[in-house]
Amino acid sequence: MRWLFLLLAGCAPVFLGADTLPVSQRYGLVLPEAKLIARLEEGPVEITEFYFEPQSGYRPRSVAEIRRLGELLQGQLQARGFVFRCERYNLLLGEAYWVLRMQRGSEGVGLYLRALERPDAYRLEVALTAPQPPLFQCPPR
Repeated sequence: MRWLFLLLAGCAPVFLGADTLPVSQRYGLVLPEAKLIARLEEGPVEITEFYFEPQSGYRPRSVAEIRRLGELLQGQLQARGFVFRCERYNLLLGEAYWVLRMQRGSEGVGLYLRALERPDAYRLEVALTAPQPPLFQCPPR
């Protein structure tokens, strides 16, 4: 029984606690150790700007690690029954972003994560979308 608990605990992408920042109320997404800069809604889009302190273990150490941060959010959506539809990213300096589309039944969600000019700062947009993205495209909304 103890092994089953350890196995299940190892699959949990994030532990909720005092050091988590909710980045989507609609989908229950959180980021550990992130600090809030700003939060707003533009219609159906939840926008959160946040940063990581330099000592944070979740802070991307390179532009390429932005994708790893996005995969943490993807894991949370998968745990809620969403399935992968498409992904697109550009990890070039100055234009770093990551887009993900997922679906659960007739409900779709799009995530758009990009680096801000401020060091270790990011903007995440989470939006309700059509369940199927356009063929051969992966727009965030």
